[in-house]
Amino acid sequence: MGSTLRSILYAFLPELDAVFGAVYRNIGADAAWVARSWILKNTAAFLPVLEVWNTQYACYSSSAPLLAACEFACDFARLYTNIPHTDLLDKVMQLIHTVFEMDAHKDHVGIKIREKKHAVWLKVQHVPVDLTRRSGRDDGGAFLIFDVCMIREWLTFVLSNMFMQFGGKLRRQDVGAPMGTNCASNLANFYLAAYELRFLVGLLHVHLDQSQPSWARVLAAHVMKAFGLSGRFIDDLATINNPYLRHLLYEDQAFHHPLIRGIYPRVLELKVIMEGPSINYMDVTIGPVPGRPNRLATTLFDKRTVYPLTKLRIIRFPHISSHISDLAKYGIVISQFHRFCSIIMRRNNFIHAVADVVQALYVKGYDVPRMVALVRRQCRRHNELYGTLPRHLFVAIVDALQARLHRQRLI
Repeated sequence: MGSTLRSILYAFLPELDAVFGAVYRNIGADAAWVARSWILKNTAAFLPVLEVWNTQYACYSSSAPLLAACEFACDFARLYTNIPHTDLLDKVMQLIHTVFEMDAHKDHVGIKIREKKHAVWLKVQHVPVDLTRRSGRDDGGAFLIFDVCMIREWLTFVLSNMFMQFGGKLRRQDVGAPMGTNCASNLANFYLAAYELRFLVGLLHVHLDQSQPSWARVLAAHVMKAFGLSGRFIDDLATINNPYLRHLLYEDQAFHHPLIRGIYPRVLELKVIMEGPSINYMDVTIGPVPGRPNRLATTLFDKRTVYPLTKLRIIRFPHISSHISDLAKYGIVISQFHRFCSIIMRRNNFIHAVADVVQALYVKGYDVPRMVALVRRQCRRHNELYGTLPRHLFVAIVDALQARLHRQRLI
């Protein structure tokens, strides 16, 4: 059941982008670039936010920059354990109702879910009344059909039947998301997204309300645009150049106007863990480009290099003698190359990151010529990467690798 609910909620994510985008389009063409929710699937999904900053907000003058970005990284101290079940069910269902009420889905009353495949929206004549016909197999494989009532039924069942054994006693969890289930992170995502949408809709109402003072309407629009440069990976929130963040973290906060109120409930305990011109967010460091401090770029960040994780002995890659296939072991080079391509914006950092992986694998007994051949192949698959021709990028990676190996006297 948890796996199916995860598939249902995952199918709604693209629709949430359309809902948030529709809210932003109502405040003017200069905010139309915000066409997504704050939910991030991975680190790479935050890079378009940085591109928006670099293209639309940053000043390109190196001698007299007009803007200097200040980033914030926040973390929910007690997200999973503090969510009230009633509020969780209400907020998730509010979002699902909102999606079904969109213009694109106003004639749809059901959704057809297949595992690891795109969901299909169904009109009333295609949703079986008989519950026994809402599951089965067709040309696309096994499927399940849900309407709003059935989704609420399943969510209610999951939230009402979370049990754990502790001290020889069986106990039911009545507060907090069902940790350990497949849908836990999706439920938390939707719960927070419901508060974020309510926050933005409240600001939009202030902006469009002609009875409000002009300064309040302008302020509401400014706050909305500032939060447009935000992204959240489950319980990790980041925002760029947002002076309103600290004043609007919680729903009981008001900022200069009683209707301009904060986002999240106090019970979630959101903390600002980093702020400044450079922050560590997930597996990247977001900071200014040297010589152009108003432009932002990402470099690789490894939490294992920061205390207290530096005190732990962490095995990063399998040894060459481990009992897994060579294809899987040498596939590390390919997977890390693609990972770095998707999250690193600075060329030199990418070069050194790839060289570091090859060096680390060499220490574990991997064959350097074979790994270098894999790197060459990956470089050739990109006509241009980081504004560099494949051959030049490959030569730079090999030079960085040779320097490392010579320094450690490994060749």
